Amino acid sequence: MPGEDEEEKLEFLKREEVRTMEKDVRRLREMEAKEEREKIAALKKEIKEIEAKPEVEVLPEETLIPKPPKKILGTFKKILVRLGIFLLLIFFISFFYWFFGIRKHPSPRGPEVLPPKEITPSEEATPPVEKIEEIGNLEISKNEEIPEVFNQLMKEKLIEGFTPIVIKNITENRLVSIEDIAKAFQIEVPKGIFQKFEENYTLSIFTQKEGKRISLKTKVKEREGLLELFKNWEAKILKEGVFIASEKIQTLVPYFRTSSFQKINFRYLTISKEDLGICYAWFDDYFILTTSFESMKKIIEQLKQGL
Repeated sequence: MPGEDEEEKLEFLKREEVRTMEKDVRRLREMEAKEEREKIAALKKEIKEIEAKPEVEVLPEETLIPKPPKKILGTFKKILVRLGIFLLLIFFISFFYWFFGIRKHPSPRGPEVLPPKEITPSEEATPPVEKIEEIGNLEISKNEEIPEVFNQLMKEKLIEGFTPIVIKNITENRLVSIEDIAKAFQIEVPKGIFQKFEENYTLSIFTQKEGKRISLKTKVKEREGLLELFKNWEAKILKEGVFIASEKIQTLVPYFRTSSFQKINFRYLTISKEDLGICYAWFDDYFILTTSFESMKKIIEQLKQGL
């Protein structure tokens, strides 16, 4: 019947419509679930990235300038302190044991009583050092020994100031000359200069705070041509340098300069800043040769005072 067919069609369409809506709802839910899963996955990814980054501690403004660390005495420091105290105790105990025990321990034979020594006026005036005459008296059998005995004397502990040196050749029974000393040390000097000086001379070691220096004082007996010899000597040193025992001596400057002390001019060549060099002066009848400013000034003072 036509009426029944229509009803069946309507019923069928309703069922199809329900089926279609169910599909749409299911698809919509699936889409929403997929979006939620994607959001959750993205959120997890962000969390992992944040956790992977190093934490940066943001300090308050007042802590940007680091404060000095508190002094905490650790176990190691405590051990060192205790060890130091223990060593100090041992030191003091040893010192007092030596001071009150060993140092003053009497001899088994009892104290030795010596008769009082009579002191003569000459001994009272003598300083408590070795006599200069005993220190500065050198004896050689040949001139080639001069550098050796001289170097040995330079190693000795000498008093401050001048220590006169007398070198005697016992084989020839005479005092060595300035020329003998120069030849023994192979020092190049102007030819004919020794004939300008007298035979008597004073050779000394001058002890100053920078070390030991050499000084020579003599008198000029022939003035003619002496100044020219000095000029030629300086020119030779400027050209070739200073040689002692065939060894070239390094100098701070290669030329001589002029200085003055108590209105006395002298020439000098600086070898070292430790007041070491070649200084020479010629005034009145005296010729002075030293290896330091200080010794040159002391000799000038002595000559000015008539010593």
